[in-house]
Amino acid sequence: DALGAQLQAAGADRILMVYGKGAVFKNGAHQDVLGQAKEAGVSVVEYGGCPPNPGLEFVAAGVALAIKENVQLVLAVGGGSAIDAAKAIALFARNADVDDLWQHMVSKKDLKHKALPIGVVLTSFGTGSEGNGSFVISNQRLKEKLGQSDLSTRPSFAICDPRYTATLGKGQVALGSVDIISHLLEQYFCLEGENLFNDLIVAALRNVATNALRATSNDEDLDARAELMMGSTLALSYVFSLGKTLDWTSHKIEHALSGVYDVPHAAGLACIFPAWLQLASAQPVIKEKLERLAVALGLGHADEAGLSEATIAYLKGLFRQLGLTVSLTDLLGFAPDHAAVADVAMKYGEFGRIFPINRQRCLEILQAAD
Repeated sequence: DALGAQLQAAGADRILMVYGKGAVFKNGAHQDVLGQAKEAGVSVVEYGGCPPNPGLEFVAAGVALAIKENVQLVLAVGGGSAIDAAKAIALFARNADVDDLWQHMVSKKDLKHKALPIGVVLTSFGTGSEGNGSFVISNQRLKEKLGQSDLSTRPSFAICDPRYTATLGKGQVALGSVDIISHLLEQYFCLEGENLFNDLIVAALRNVATNALRATSNDEDLDARAELMMGSTLALSYVFSLGKTLDWTSHKIEHALSGVYDVPHAAGLACIFPAWLQLASAQPVIKEKLERLAVALGLGHADEAGLSEATIAYLKGLFRQLGLTVSLTDLLGFAPDHAAVADVAMKYGEFGRIFPINRQRCLEILQAAD
């Protein structure tokens, strides 16, 4: 019910509504948005059909439409894919002089103009894109998937109503939950020592794990979905990364995987993140944090051996409980081409500031994820 007032406050009398391939009609969000916009005297240009991994072509067509229709705000109605597409459209619609959108995604050069204002009506959880200025776009022709950060694309507002998630099935809830968990843990395994933020991450992890199991066992548990929705937003809202040196290595490798095989991002992470931990635990700072996490999760005592392995086993077990696989071969239904994925992952050079990734290590992680 707050949408009309938010659009008016943004000074938008004409908006572009970006959404996916039908869920917004099932959960009622589409009808609600049109009703609220009409009451507020705001005209809506619809742009539906956003794919799960929004591609360059979808973004480019959206940019052209936003410019043609002279919209003042881009409203994403959906989950992370629709939000990421809306962010890219809003940014490049204000920077129409960028001839090659993908080249800009590669170079990450500063743009002349800030993005159009962005709003969100959230209908799922997982990516946390509603609370930050980052987005990920795919290039199907090159089989690549790249992220971009621009604070001007941080949504001006996000309406997060768990009732819109009621149509999400167990599989979608599981994927969203694993996405949240991976975001939390990518920020837990930092170069710096222990601090209050890491304690908060552990608390958030326990909360997400508990409510993920609740939500997947009871489709009508909206309280659990509300907790996951809030956890999703907080997990990637910059709060947990303050003052930290981070890697985001498993995400970069998974982007290469889903670029090559077009698998759901979180499904790939369920395989790759434990494999990354397995190899990265050779680094003392990662091993120490794995052991601390094991104690915090009640998996053992500080003076016990095998705590690192216990934490990795716990995560694999949790992902399996949620109905996901931790094997790339099981996920794809065939043995992946490790070399092809590594080629994409390493295309722009080595990465990783805590556990540096070269081609050999990338291959080892992919093999461990099998």
